Amino acid sequence: MANPSNPLWNEIRRQGQRILHAVQSEIAGLEQQLDALRREADRWRSVLQGKGGPIPRGAGGKLGRGGSKRHSMGGRSALSRGPSVDWDAVLKRLPATFTSGDLEKSTPKLKSRPRARIMALARWSKFGAIKKVESGKYRKA
Repeated sequence: MANPSNPLWNEIRRQGQRILHAVQSEIAGLEQQLDALRREADRWRSVLQGKGGPIPRGAGGKLGRGGSKRHSMGGRSALSRGPSVDWDAVLKRLPATFTSGDLEKSTPKLKSRPRARIMALARWSKFGAIKKVESGKYRKA
């Protein structure tokens, strides 16, 4: 069993808590997106079934007069979400053993969004795509 007074255990616990928080935040964001998409689907279903209501126009949940001002991404614009990143391609471009710095260099568009990298590392780790070698250093599985 782990010794709670061990400094290594404390560091592992802190990192685990950070990763858990990042994953929970991502889940919450995805749930908001899913709720917004469900609302948009309900609005379209209502219009198509002739039940009245505002007439949707365009994409992304934008509605005609009198409709909700919410958008399909929980009210966040494409700018506030940041640049789109193909994380599978990023992982393929990284060397077999890489550091956090390597990940930063391979995603320069995310300079203002370092948390996106942390979430990617958490996701890759969760799905077994990478293994942590040491602090800030990872190996592809």
